Amino acid sequence: MDDLNKDDDIIEVEKDSEESENMPTIDIKDYKFTTMGGDIQIRQLVQQITEGDIEIPNIQRKYVWSNSIASRFIESALLDLPLPSIFLCRQKNGKYLIIDGLQRLTTLKYFLNMEYIIS
Repeated sequence: MDDLNKDDDIIEVEKDSEESENMPTIDIKDYKFTTMGGDIQIRQLVQQITEGDIEIPNIQRKYVWSNSIASRFIESALLDLPLPSIFLCRQKNGKYLIIDGLQRLTTLKYFLNMEYIIS
């Protein structure tokens, strides 16, 4: 790895739209990456989102799942089928950012809080 220069740890965000113009450059040296498998209760995840312990970063797209897709996901959860992993990033302030799983977590939140999405 001697052939890497110091800028190899910088991730430039491609700016292809007006919305992405304000996206930051991310220096991955500011983050410690670890992985941890674990099972967490759905209700606990939703509570952490509601209380602000899990945050949605501004780089995430908006909620786009149709009622049909959301319904199938909820059905899978109710049938106790394995659900895809979610990925969170712990920040220095102790809160977590959603890296992958926003659609799934939002669907669970809407379902448990009895918030219905009209599409």
